[in-house]
Parts: sequence; C-alpha cells; structure tokens
Amino acid sequence: MIHIEDKRNCVSCANCIQVCPVGCIEFRCDSEGFRYPYGDANKCIGCSKCHDVCPVEQHGYLGGNSFVTKAYGAINKNAEIRRQSSSGGLFSAFASEIINRNGIVYGASIIDKKVKHISVSNQVDMYKLRRSKYVQSDILGLFPNIKQTISLDRPVLFSGTPCQIKALYCYLGCRPHNLLTIEVVCHGVPSPTVYERYLNELGADYMIFRNKDRSWSNYDVEIHYPDESYKIEKASENLYMRGFLHNWFLRPSCSRCPAKSFLSGADITLGDFWGGQKLAPQLFDDKGTSVVFLHSSKGEVYWKRIINQIEYQDVPVDDAKKGNSCISYSVVVPSNRDLFFKDLYHSNLLDVLRYYLNREQFRQSRINTFCTIIRRLYLRVINLFRQDLISIFIVYLLLFVLF
Repeated sequence: MIHIEDKRNCVSCANCIQVCPVGCIEFRCDSEGFRYPYGDANKCIGCSKCHDVCPVEQHGYLGGNSFVTKAYGAINKNAEIRRQSSSGGLFSAFASEIINRNGIVYGASIIDKKVKHISVSNQVDMYKLRRSKYVQSDILGLFPNIKQTISLDRPVLFSGTPCQIKALYCYLGCRPHNLLTIEVVCHGVPSPTVYERYLNELGADYMIFRNKDRSWSNYDVEIHYPDESYKIEKASENLYMRGFLHNWFLRPSCSRCPAKSFLSGADITLGDFWGGQKLAPQLFDDKGTSVVFLHSSKGEVYWKRIINQIEYQDVPVDDAKKGNSCISYSVVVPSNRDLFFKDLYHSNLLDVLRYYLNREQFRQSRINTFCTIIRRLYLRVINLFRQDLISIFIVYLLLFVLF
C-alpha cells in the first residue's frame, strides 16, 4: 500500500486512488492546502498496483521511440488567439487540429476559484483552456475518462505539467497511438488553498495571471470582482505572483520534480521563449513568443499539420533551453517556507505576504549594500596594488639604467 513519509515524493496525481481495486486509498488535504493519499491497511490486499503507477517511483524516460529533440521559436498567425494566450498561441494551434479531427482536448481551467482539468471538444470553448494558471490543477478522476476516450479511437490531446504527463503514461501503462501529450514549462504548482484565500481576502472571483496587452515581457495580472469590475496590477508588484516566484507556497514535490529535463515522456513541450530575441528576432514584438520542443515522431507529425497556422524559426535546443532554467532544474525551497505557513494559521494571507516580502526586500538591500562595499574595497586594493607595481617597476628600471 502506498505510504507517503516524505511529502516531496507525491505529486497529487491520484493514480494510486484510481487503480486500487478495493478502494482503500483516499485523498486528504494537509494544513498547507495540498492533497495526499492515505490508505487503510485493514482493507489493503497487497496487490502493489498503487506503486506500479506512481510517477515518483517509476524512473527513466517514457518516450517509447528514439527521436532527437528539436526546438523552435513560434507564434500563432491569428492575432486574437495570440492575444488570449500566455505566450505565442501554439497550444491553441495544436488543440484546434485535434478538435478538427473529431478529437477531445483536456487541459486546465478556472472554475469557481479552483483550477481543474476539463475536456473541450469544440472551438467555441477553447478559451477555457488558454492562459497560464499558477495553481495546482485538480485531476482526480480524469485519467479513467481519458482512457475511455482513447478506447473509442478518437484523437486525444492532454496538456499539463510534466509530472501530470508522466503520471498519465504511468496510469495507462502504454503510449496510445491516438494520444498527443503537451507539457508546459513549469516553475512549480502553488497551493490551491493559498489561491482561494487570496481571492477571498480581496473579495475577488478569479485572476487572469498573464495579461500581456501592455507587455508580454513585463506582463500584468487582472483581478476580477463579483460586480464584473476588475483591477490590473503589474505582475512584478502583485502579492500573489511575488510569493509564487519566491517559492513560499509551492508543493513540496516541486523541489524534487520527477519529470524535469524532458523526462515526462511528453510529445511536445511548450513555454515562453525567454531570451530568444537573438535567436529569432523576427518573432519578437512583445506580444508573446513560444518556445516549442518536439520529442517524438508523433509530435513532429502534428507540428507539420499546424505549420500553415504559425510563423516559426528553428533554433538550437541548448540555446532554446537557456532562458527557461526550470526546464531542467527544480525550485529551491526557501529557508523560511515552514515559517510562512505557520504564520498563515494566525494571520491574513495578505498581511503575511506583505511582511515576508518586506523582509526579503530588506535582506536583499543589505546584501546589495554589502556586495557594493566589498566591490569598492576590492577595486581600491587592486588599484593600490597596481600603483605599487608601477612604482617598483620604475625603481628597477632606474637602477638598471644607472648601473
């Protein structure tokens, strides 16, 4: 029976719950707002199916065929789709291709202050799956539905974080010919409870995490209220986004991700093409540019099918990865993460965020001041040392000339 001793060893995929033949495992939410499986030892029959489908326990690459990864910078030619997307609108191009073939697309959507994976089978509802959602998505019960759809031989696209992609393949135990998987470049997944508390304390309904009408490289967030009004803030100044980027309320498993470095088995990886201006300058107008990695022949087939919808430039894989360190590296856990959650028990989230951000700003200011002092001392010492060398050289030169 599955037993989680170290919370870094669970990504909340619910595979163990969905394969248990006697239903002895259930999800429970911990004090941080993350869900973990708990088993009833009295009901367990020792079949070990829960271990067989665990993406943390299953190591290695789930590719299924040999394929050299290729990388591209790309944008959707449809300006409105691109505007509604977090990056260059490439997900919509792949999803449209699946739907046009009578397929079903599964992706994350915001529903009643929660982020949950849903299915979409028409172009009208595609907007529900666009844009980034910086909250862990609920996928409980989703994989059995995907398996059933696959059995009907309909094309299926599943989009999610790398750990979710790996979990799906572990659940299925194979790579179906009619399943296309797209992983999104993931920094980490925040606590759903923290997100709900943030909205409740603001009296808001939901957030649009990536509004790039003003700028893609320096994007805003939209906070929407029940009276249909909304407020726009710079993401760099928004309390939730700043806490997210400081890693204070990310899931523990994000510090030891089992699917980094293209180990999820995804056919395609999509993300922001940060730092790609020199590689593909013609694609950059600050309206959003995607980086695309193809990992399988299936991914390449669908890439060729959408080429007429996009503008693109092939780029070296290593160069394309440089602007997205989280493709290869897990997040670093801040030393005060546990204190952050302890303080949440007694205070409002907004007050705690302000307090920790002010402390961090003060700490960074002290570090910058210290580094400035050290740098100036270093330059002064070097300058004095150089002057001494010049003096010594002149003395020796005079001695050589005189004697």
